[in-house]
Parts: sequence; structure tokens; C-alpha cells
Amino acid sequence: MARCLRWACQIQRQIGLFSIYLYRFATNNYGGWFDNQRFGSSIASGALYLATWVRAMQISCQNLKRDLSAFIPAARLIDDPLRTLAYGSDASFYRLIPELVVKVKDEREMQRIILLAGRHQVPVTFRAAGTSLSGQAISDSVLLLLSGEGWCGHTLDPNADTISLQPGVIGAQANEYLAPYGRKIGPDPASINAAKIGGIAANNASGMCCGTAQNSYNTLAGMRLILADGTLVDTRRPESVARFQASHSKLLQQLATLGRRTRDNSELADRIRHKYRLKNTTGYSLNALVDFVDPLEILQHLMIGSEGTLGFISEISYRTVPEHPCKATALILFPDIESACRAVAALKQALTVESKDIRTAEMNAWIALEFGLFVPVHHVTPH
Repeated sequence: MARCLRWACQIQRQIGLFSIYLYRFATNNYGGWFDNQRFGSSIASGALYLATWVRAMQISCQNLKRDLSAFIPAARLIDDPLRTLAYGSDASFYRLIPELVVKVKDEREMQRIILLAGRHQVPVTFRAAGTSLSGQAISDSVLLLLSGEGWCGHTLDPNADTISLQPGVIGAQANEYLAPYGRKIGPDPASINAAKIGGIAANNASGMCCGTAQNSYNTLAGMRLILADGTLVDTRRPESVARFQASHSKLLQQLATLGRRTRDNSELADRIRHKYRLKNTTGYSLNALVDFVDPLEILQHLMIGSEGTLGFISEISYRTVPEHPCKATALILFPDIESACRAVAALKQALTVESKDIRTAEMNAWIALEFGLFVPVHHVTPH
């Protein structure tokens, strides 16, 4: 049974990879039309390449597992077909079956794993809660799961103006810690009762109300992160920053140069500012290149929304925001789209200093969505 499952997983993975190769080959070389002879030989070459690549990845993962077993118990190293199949899905509708699943208990262990994965040239993917609908927490290589209480720490400053959170803390739990002070974290994704801080920060998840002013990017006070070479840096601690500046001066110089060149290109800088004035979590947070001069600030703000591709956030400090005790939500129906647009403009003008916390006005023209057009409201009978 186990062998059949393993074969099925391997076949599914190779079919998926071959489909990607086939699509790229067709679009890059033929624009959708194929020459039978060349196409046939290319299919054979592609199949051989994929089989070789998959086998090499399997061997690398086996070698990584061997090295990890020196300090991680076998119960936390998962590569049997049934459980890797189960871990092949998150809250999205995508599936990638990992070669190896590692339950990581703390920061020190994560640092050693990342260092070894780099030596073996094995890609890793991090998963906290796996609640995103976009498939960021699945992998066909090595999946690193945050496991146990070693990821659930939090620290409040005396007035709760900032809170430091490890990536395993659930967003709603963070707000519970802050509730006695009338504060909360800025990000408010819809899945905040299940989503964990690691994913909220790494995806720059922000929800319906915080907009851009109170998302992770704009409320970041500092972080503790692990880079691909295993280096640990805490941007909140001067001694850690000093060590990092000495050991990674070239990286920081390159970031500073990239930021300076971006800011000097006024057309590019204006385009970046324009794209990020509204909610934009597509790709990296390139606005860091125009918002900051300090390369360390650029680095830590690039981490926000990077989905774990630039490093691992092992702790993050947020500037907290007020949690108002009285709130209200209104559903306003308009007879036509022009009236709705005029109301949006009026609400924008009404955002004075006194009403600055009115951040979101949703115009749900449900009549248009239902019927494909706007009709007078008095013609509609409420359900």
C-alpha cells in the first residue's frame, strides 16, 4: 500500500512538472504550433530531464533528512507517502506533495535546518497555519512546519504601544493580549482567528479594515530574521545590527545602491509610489526602495510580503493601534453607480482629523451583482 502511494505521488508530481515544461516549450519555441519531429524529440528530452531532476531532488532530500536526523527525532521527520500526501494541501485548492516534512520546534532548530538545506541546495517552504487561499504554504520539496510552544511567545512594552510576537501566535490571540490596554495589531485578515503571525507578516495579509495605513508593512517596528545562509539578525538590537553590518556589508551596500538608483529614477519611483498607495500585495514590497534610505530598513520591509522567499521571520514587533470600543457598520444602497461614486468622493473629503479613523467605506452594489445592472432601490424587495 505504501509503495503504491509513493508511486502515485511521484507520477502526479512528474505529470505536473512535465505539463509546465510542455507549456513553456510550446509558447517559447512554437507559439502554440508544433513541428512533429522536433516536438517529439523535445518531449523525450523533457521527460528525461524531468526524471533526472526529480531523482536528484529525492536524493538531496534523503541526504538532508540524514543530516537532520542527527538532532531532530524521527517522529518529526515525515516522508511516508500517506502523511506527505496529507501535507500536500493548505487552505487553497492547490496541491504539491512534499518530499519531506519537518516539524520544527524552535528558532535554533530552524536556523540549523536552513543552513543544512542551503548546503544541500534543497528549497524549503515555511508553514505556520496554512490558511492562505493562494497556495504559499505548499511545496514539492521540503515543508517546514512550526510545531509546539517554541513559537508562541509574546512580549508587551509597558504601555502596549508595541508588541513582539513569534510566528506561531494566532492573530486573534495577539489581540487578546492587547485588549486590556484598548489596543490591537494593525493587520486584520478575515482568517485572523486561525491565521498565525508568521503568515500574516510574510504575506502582508491585511484584511478589510486596516487598508494600507495599518498593515504589517506600515506598523513594523522591527524583526528577528534568519537569512538563507543561516545568519540570524535582530533589527531591534544594536549589537546584532553591528555584527550583521560587519558580516554582510556587501549585501547592505547592494541594497543601498539599489534603493538610491530607484529613488534617482523619478519616473520609476513615482510609478512605485502610485502602485503602493492602494493595497498591493503582488510581488515584493518594492516601495521599501523608495520609502527608506537605511539598507537594513529596506531589508526588513522587503521581508514583509515576501512569502518566505527572502528569509524566515522568527519574531516581529508591531506598533499597535487603538481598538475603539464603539464601532458601527452600515449598508447603504444607491439607485445607480454614479450616486455611489459621488458618495465615495464625499466620504473621502469628510475624513478630517476628528474622523481619521473612518478608514473603509464599502459600497456593495449587490443589486448590480445580482442582476447585472442597476435598478431603482424601491423596486427591490428585501429578502
